[in-house]
Amino acid sequence: MRNRGEGLNAGGRANPPLLGPKRAVRSGLIATADDPEKIVATHRAKVVCPHSSINPTLLTTLSSSNNIPLVGMYRDEDNRGGRARRTQAERRAATRRAFLDAARELFAEKGYGGVTIGEIVVRTRMTKGALYHHFEDKRSLLRAVVEEIEEELDEEVLGAARKSRDENRDPFGAFMAGIYAYLDACLHQDVRQILLLDGPSVLGWEEWRGIDAAHAIGQIEGGLKILMDLEVVELQPIRPLAHLIHAAAMGAALFIAIADDPEKAREEMGNALRRLLERL
Repeated sequence: MRNRGEGLNAGGRANPPLLGPKRAVRSGLIATADDPEKIVATHRAKVVCPHSSINPTLLTTLSSSNNIPLVGMYRDEDNRGGRARRTQAERRAATRRAFLDAARELFAEKGYGGVTIGEIVVRTRMTKGALYHHFEDKRSLLRAVVEEIEEELDEEVLGAARKSRDENRDPFGAFMAGIYAYLDACLHQDVRQILLLDGPSVLGWEEWRGIDAAHAIGQIEGGLKILMDLEVVELQPIRPLAHLIHAAAMGAALFIAIADDPEKAREEMGNALRRLLERL
């Protein structure tokens, strides 16, 4: 049986086995080839296994004097099937993302108490070991989801306020647009169940309120400063007023979360907050 790559040359004699560039150079072919520089260039290219599952590009260099084909399999570095290889950090981030998404879906559907670690693991098709590598326990996973929801609310509130400001040129209207966006978000099942119901009961009032305040107080203070600078709101200490407004908005959100008719509760609380803030 002939070796892989053997064939008959023009003289009817069997060609020697196909050689990769590195072996060709080591075999002394560079000394006898008509175009040694071409062989050296071939040798410098990256060679991958010919049995790879990737469909490589076949490059054959013929030496006219020896009639010896030099075959190498090539691909771009760090590229498989046209996709860049993920770094370890990217793989870790993808794993963490999968657990956060699964936990958020399940917590929203069943509530924190109705979900087990096993269910989260099954939904991600990963292992408990992988989960515990990223999160200490189910509680820490809930906290991470709560913080992620708070970050999303930040973007929604700021986006609504800026949109209103740009369209209407009404500073107070922009301030209220941000509050309305917050109240609207309370109608979403994941915000209602995870942030407003499970958050304070699982994390405790102090920890949960601290997370919410860390995101909301700064935004409220910034809005109040603009209103005071424009003399829309009477000049006064900003921080205590911001805490009062935050407490009112949080109370409105919790009222919506436990209401039998959340839509109606949202409308009532939005109107009440507007009347309250207009008196500033």
